[in-house]
Amino acid sequence: MQLDCGAGKFNGDARWLAVSVCCPAANCDYELQSPRQPLTAAPYALYAAGSWQTTGNSGTTPGTNYLGTNDEAPLQLRVKGANALRLEPAADTLWGVGPNLVGGAWVNQLTEGVVGATIAGGGSTTGCGEEPLHADPCPNRVTADFGAVGGRFSSEVSGAGGTVGRGEENQAGAWGATVGGGGIQQRHRPAVHGRRRPSQHRQR
Repeated sequence: MQLDCGAGKFNGDARWLAVSVCCPAANCDYELQSPRQPLTAAPYALYAAGSWQTTGNSGTTPGTNYLGTNDEAPLQLRVKGANALRLEPAADTLWGVGPNLVGGAWVNQLTEGVVGATIAGGGSTTGCGEEPLHADPCPNRVTADFGAVGGRFSSEVSGAGGTVGRGEENQAGAWGATVGGGGIQQRHRPAVHGRRRPSQHRQR
């Protein structure tokens, strides 16, 4: 016997099938049978056909099918229940669309309104160093457009296009300034090598 309940009925919520019987069918009252029967894998193929599978999907079309959001909400990936990667929509009239990427500890921070910023990882939720003197979080921060921090903790990029590769308590505070690594390093002058400083830029 085939039943067609329509694809819209299967949306991920639990579904049950109730059965009533009568014999002979033409001359008796139907009696509801107990218990109801749960609907399991086969009917839910209708629902799963439009979902991303944990074992991978086939038949996808680039530009049509994607994993992500279609509004202003960020896309977050978690590990053991904690945020590990956050992709944020970002755009403005000067730079256009430039999504931000924030990886690592959930305490890592971007200043609201920055465009094209990256924190690849690092950050500490419970203090700095092997024997921290305090238990306060030690985030990495980007406060300028197109700034980037590679990892470790307590580093900040406040110059547009600045970069801190890794290390701790490093600062890149000028346009294009770069700190490769180490600890407590500061760069507050533009990069020596590279393109000329643009006439329009913003510090947050």
